[in-house]
Amino acid sequence: MKRYLYVMILSFWSAFSFLGYGQNIVYPWRATTAIVKSGTSFEIWFNALPDQTVDNVVLKAPYQSCATTITTEKGNWIYDNMSGKSYNTKIVVTVPTSTPADRYDIVLATSKGEVISYGGVKVVKNFLNEYYVMHLSDGHLYQNGYNTDVLLKRKSAMLDIANIMDVQVLIETGDNMYNVRNHPEREEYYFLGNTTLNTKGMSKTTAATFLIPGDHEGLNANDFAQGTALQNATFVNDYYGLQNFNFQYGNGRFMLLNNAWVVSETNAGEHQYQIDKAIDWLKTNGKGGNFHLTAGHAYNKMHHNIDAFQKLSLVLAGDKHNIFTNNPYSFTPGSAAIAYIAAAIRDHFSFNLFKVNNSNGSYTTPSGTNASNTVLFAGTKDNPASWESNLTIAFSTPNDGSSDTNKATLVNRFNFPITNAKIRFVVPKGKTYSATNGQIDQEFEGTQFHIIDVIKDLEPNSTTEVYIAPGLGIDLCPNDPNKSAPGTCGCGVPEGSCTIPVTNIAINPVSCNLHLNVTQPLIASITPNNATNKSLTWSSSNPTIASVNAQGLVTGLSGGIATIEAITADGTKKASSTLTVIPSNTVYQAEDVEYKGPALVTNQPDYHGTGFLDFTNASNDFIKWTVYAPAEGNYDVAFRYAASSIRALKLTLNEVDVQSSVAFPSTGSFSVWNTYTINLPLIAGNNSIQLTATGASGGNFDELVLSKTLGNKAFSSPKNNRSVVIYPNPSQHSKIKIDFIGFENDKKTTIQVVALNGQIMYEETQQSPTQITLPHSDKLEEGLYLISVKSETVHIIKKLIIQH
Repeated sequence: MKRYLYVMILSFWSAFSFLGYGQNIVYPWRATTAIVKSGTSFEIWFNALPDQTVDNVVLKAPYQSCATTITTEKGNWIYDNMSGKSYNTKIVVTVPTSTPADRYDIVLATSKGEVISYGGVKVVKNFLNEYYVMHLSDGHLYQNGYNTDVLLKRKSAMLDIANIMDVQVLIETGDNMYNVRNHPEREEYYFLGNTTLNTKGMSKTTAATFLIPGDHEGLNANDFAQGTALQNATFVNDYYGLQNFNFQYGNGRFMLLNNAWVVSETNAGEHQYQIDKAIDWLKTNGKGGNFHLTAGHAYNKMHHNIDAFQKLSLVLAGDKHNIFTNNPYSFTPGSAAIAYIAAAIRDHFSFNLFKVNNSNGSYTTPSGTNASNTVLFAGTKDNPASWESNLTIAFSTPNDGSSDTNKATLVNRFNFPITNAKIRFVVPKGKTYSATNGQIDQEFEGTQFHIIDVIKDLEPNSTTEVYIAPGLGIDLCPNDPNKSAPGTCGCGVPEGSCTIPVTNIAINPVSCNLHLNVTQPLIASITPNNATNKSLTWSSSNPTIASVNAQGLVTGLSGGIATIEAITADGTKKASSTLTVIPSNTVYQAEDVEYKGPALVTNQPDYHGTGFLDFTNASNDFIKWTVYAPAEGNYDVAFRYAASSIRALKLTLNEVDVQSSVAFPSTGSFSVWNTYTINLPLIAGNNSIQLTATGASGGNFDELVLSKTLGNKAFSSPKNNRSVVIYPNPSQHSKIKIDFIGFENDKKTTIQVVALNGQIMYEETQQSPTQITLPHSDKLEEGLYLISVKSETVHIIKKLIIQH
């Protein structure tokens, strides 16, 4: 039976209406949201007490309430085969056609009082042709050693982004929160929000939200599931509702599975009934559709069983906190690589995002290959006061119905466009309104205010202003002599609706050399910047030599020449770039890579290739090699250079400063070539290696030669009588200590733990450090990390190896 919250602090809890044991909504409730078109019906599964009747059902949103018509049926229906849980009352609710699109609380008026499912139904007018699916995972709220207030704020910041994007479906794949049996207030914070922290709960976002269990959602809801499958399932039913379920959005078919416990990669065991239910649903109520998604806590369990019946389009999972950077994965040996793992909220500040086409069933990952999107434009993830989000909305006057004129400023710092961003304006009743630089999608009279929902496409890295005002709206083109009315453009349609064609495309670079397996972005500049449709189609004249993806990222595949072309959506404008792919993974000529400042010359003998680069300026000149490593490991990097004196340069690996001053010894003259070799830890795939002048210019650089070596060499040495010692290293679930030698007089020293993908896993600043113990070091995933120690006078980088 469902456990309702106790009355704790009366002033806080009095706003909530909870009943005692035995009266509960099973569906839609907590783990599930019903998605229904206005004018159609949905079911409520309800456990009524003896002699309890349901008189009516009201849908209640922040600004309006809607009465419904209902029919009820008594019976006994088992909804969870594992726990044996059942309900005894089925309520069919018909939503009036006039109901505004919104997410509503479901309020059951019964003979024994109100029963509420907060955020239980999302009403839509139509299923969008293109819609966003957001994926979150692994909050681990209230786990010892982590700041849950910060985690709640991270999650709330993601929900803010979901609301601006008007995400239609939001899925969280498990490991949500701990020990709610003894702490009922945690349920409130999670589902309704925490007013003290000013955070949103899952039921307060406009998306339809869905939760499935993780391996930490067990009997004790603590560190691991410590009960039988029956006990665990009963716990999930009591606190979240359904542990598995199927639902539709338009032509999309979504099947959410509990595959967190008592199941293996090859055998569903006691959870086989979930697979059977999903397949039966695909044969009946879920028949048809063109997009099929499964979600579970684990990416490699049970999905293949459904895929054998109906080929899956997409698989979502959590559990593996840190491997999202290499998405997507195969969900079973030999399957398509369509499984995407979300970064853990506990350890990161990012979410996965997918854009689904309802017409053809295709999907894209707007942010790039791994689908992951970081929330922060600026700030550090553990300091909410420093956060600056990549997507924000702000109003010029309070958006509370007190003003009939307002301006919403939307800042999109993501590198991808956002389709139909949503702005809800709350204005006084009794007036006719117009939107400027946006399209009114819906407006209705609420209980106290007039509500206007405006949609607007947002360009990447852009700031957009959308206005609402009485009458004809705001005149954004006062100097347009052809306008027909204030706020109406010369083309005779509402402001912001005129089609602005692309007049020119330019691609940078127009030609370049590319090494085998190396990737490089081509940057397309479109004129004018405010063109209506800036989408491009990219193609390669020879895909066996160089491939290009939808974002203009090219990859060298074999030696030869290929032309990469970009063409506008209307086919009227095109531009191209010529790529020469060099069939080498080990020798990289300096003249073939990215550089700024050095001159390409041939005025010294015995150079390799077509020339060499001569550092010209004292500072800021750089050469940046992008090299390909077939596997993660230590590699010898040999620079071929010539210099008449010692010329020190800064060395940067994958955007992290490795050595602030690499002293390249004199070779005797600029016509005598020598090599300088350094050992670097490279990640599998592309790595950037950069040399930058920092005040004394640099020598002549001819090429870089790459070769793999064995061993775990540290690539920093004591500098200015300072050194850093890390132990144990390698470490196996040990507390890691760092000794600082010679830092006693340094007033500010910053210590960072950096993953090889650039993710900062930990950071702190100390004065005159001598020794620290890294907190949560036993939580680091297996792999190689960089320990960066930077004071006002020195920057030392050491390697840390974690072995499990």
